[in-house]
Amino acid sequence: MKASNFKKVLALVLSIAMVLAMGACSSKSYPSQNITVIVPKGAGGPTDTAARTLLNCAESLDENLHFVPENVTGASGVTGMAQGANAKADGYTLSMVVAELNIMSNMQSYNCPVTIDDYRFISVIFTIPMMLCVRTDSGYTDVYDFVDKLDASTRIGNSGAYGMGDLAFIAAAEGWGKSFTGIPYADGDAAAITALVAENPEVDAVVVCPSSTLDAQIQAGEIKVLASFGKGTAYDAPVVSALTGDYAVDIDFTTYCALAAPKDTPDDVYNYLVDIFTNATKDGKYVSAMEDLFITAASINGNDAKDYFSQQYVFYSNLLKSLGVE
Repeated sequence: MKASNFKKVLALVLSIAMVLAMGACSSKSYPSQNITVIVPKGAGGPTDTAARTLLNCAESLDENLHFVPENVTGASGVTGMAQGANAKADGYTLSMVVAELNIMSNMQSYNCPVTIDDYRFISVIFTIPMMLCVRTDSGYTDVYDFVDKLDASTRIGNSGAYGMGDLAFIAAAEGWGKSFTGIPYADGDAAAITALVAENPEVDAVVVCPSSTLDAQIQAGEIKVLASFGKGTAYDAPVVSALTGDYAVDIDFTTYCALAAPKDTPDDVYNYLVDIFTNATKDGKYVSAMEDLFITAASINGNDAKDYFSQQYVFYSNLLKSLGVE
């Protein structure tokens, strides 16, 4: 081989070696900077509270981990979720993916810009039944009294049109043969709760999931929970699926949330995150903190997390069709 050709081959081999070395260095050094975690719900709500609690637990497992939560609200969470899905797939932008994604991506009329296929799911971190709440001074004695008085003028607040709270009440009202007026709050459950307890309340009731905000208002005696729309319950409220007679409705609306990375995130980064959050979601501090907020901590990780969202997608596809929502 001529000397000039040998030098060219050697240069090529060295270049390839350098690229491989840089790639190896890059994976081994992850994480080397702050990791942004997009939370598609408002500050103070259950998604935000759970996310921040879990991220603190994860940071305690590796001194190199530093998370920066960023609340990006709008469109029942779709705005933030789309931003997270379209972020650079390098492990430095993650997002919380909420149950509403399986609703919006099933609606042809919504033209949702993101689906579950745009993510690599890391961990489902909680499940929570939706709760029907009213002001303590509302005059409603219980859920039966509420249903009896429900009509088209009753204003029901929720965290977004066709979000989990809105859809739960649509299904229940149809079962009761009742009408109502839905009032969406794009900034999430906390905003809906604030509207309920205002001096001049904007809504008569809200359908939300337990959160630090809801718990504080209940402890202050401003709100009471009339019923749970999920199979589980909180605050000793009756489960609507267990009601009988004219009040009976067979529904189960349990919201959930997962931490996810963009779909093209490298395997080594993804596997590292799955390992970290498998341990973090089982951490006693996280589980205890969620219990204090009536939130059920979950630890469904890796491929099992993707399977969970896929199964829920099918569930909501069938539900929306049964409700005539397209």
